[in-house]
Amino acid sequence: MSEVFLCLYLTRIMQLPLKTDIKIKSFNESIQLGQQIVTLGSCFAQGMGERLQQFKFDTLVNPFGVVFNPVSLANLLRDSPLDTSRFVERDGLCCHYDYHFDVRAENPELLVEQIAVKRQQVQFYLQSADWLILTFGSATVYEYNGQVVANCHKQPQHLFDKRMLRSGEMNRGMQDVLGTLQKHNPKLKVILTVSPVRHIKDGITENQLSKSLLRVLCDQLSQNNGMYYFPSYEVMVDDLRDYRFYKSDMVHPTEQAEEYIWNSFLHAAMDEHSKDFIKQWYLIRTAMAHRPFNPKTAAHRQFLLQSQAKLSAWRDVVDVQEEYAWFEQQLTAL
Repeated sequence: MSEVFLCLYLTRIMQLPLKTDIKIKSFNESIQLGQQIVTLGSCFAQGMGERLQQFKFDTLVNPFGVVFNPVSLANLLRDSPLDTSRFVERDGLCCHYDYHFDVRAENPELLVEQIAVKRQQVQFYLQSADWLILTFGSATVYEYNGQVVANCHKQPQHLFDKRMLRSGEMNRGMQDVLGTLQKHNPKLKVILTVSPVRHIKDGITENQLSKSLLRVLCDQLSQNNGMYYFPSYEVMVDDLRDYRFYKSDMVHPTEQAEEYIWNSFLHAAMDEHSKDFIKQWYLIRTAMAHRPFNPKTAAHRQFLLQSQAKLSAWRDVVDVQEEYAWFEQQLTAL
């Protein structure tokens, strides 16, 4: 009798859920191969944009550099005159309080030119883009002379006033700029997400308040047509609720966690044709990364020919010239 109860108990234990799964609904509209995409915002926007590029999606990735707060993002999306009074020197280079350190030059004149090129590039893309992916990282901001900065550029702390953005000011700013963008480009859809990277430098409770305000902002914005919310933050802190999914700093997601979130994004945002392509392209990328023990074998030559044949099947869908040339080079070297 005890063995029967033990078997029943073990069966019950094995049936217990080990984590809480988030049921992510697919968007009413899907990202398709050949569409133009712009990603802006935190380092998560950078990572997602780079993955899209790796899988041959026409993507402009964070051209202004990493920007965490919605007010600075809204300001960057406006085609307004550059405030030259916000130039600042950092490490012997000229920077601007509205931009990340990635946007820098040797002098103000060169920086003005660089910013003008980047803004023109972004406006050009947004006029015809199909998707804009915005990732909000933090609602905690620093102000210099009463204006929010995107980056403090390692200037003395006493120059800045720190505060938490109010829900209303974030909503008004983003509603205004996104409405203008969609008015000029009616086909533009927007994907909103809160970065899964926790900003715990200012404290855990402050981070939770910040993320909560950003989540409210996303909910308010996603009530509009053509705007969708993807729960990357919720997937990280709830679905993947374990520190083994964090890097050693206990803040940034591991590669495994990023892959999990990426697959969740594919489920929500991609059409079936695009998801099938991504699977096939992953096999091609894996083949290119393969390092054989003996490349002179007939088996390896056959492996290269088969991989190249798979690549040829997508020639009419995406640009495969670089990859095709790589396989040709490998075959010629045999």
